[in-house]
Amino acid sequence: MKIVTLKPEQFDDYASTHRYRSYYQSSLYANVMTNFGYATHYIGIVNEENKLIGASLILYKEVMFNKKIAYAPRGILFSYENPETTKEFAEKLKKLLSKQGFIMLRIDPYI
Repeated sequence: MKIVTLKPEQFDDYASTHRYRSYYQSSLYANVMTNFGYATHYIGIVNEENKLIGASLILYKEVMFNKKIAYAPRGILFSYENPETTKEFAEKLKKLLSKQGFIMLRIDPYI
């Protein structure tokens, strides 16, 4: 499993068919939030066959000393049924965001 960057169209294609889809996980919502000072990043989770198995809109702001806080509205579009893959995904996401200067990721709803 690895985390990749998606284009807005790729993200919307995936999100529009996911069972946890929401307006808050769309490029339309991301465009609205840019009016409130948020920047956007679209991530995808791909498996060993390079198939997209998850995705999320990440909204973020720089808060101080080049550190950023992030928000994944309505959660990350991912299957949480398998504890091993969920843990692997969480560890990879924490490592990636930490390298990019993020100090916090808020996920709504909380998991």
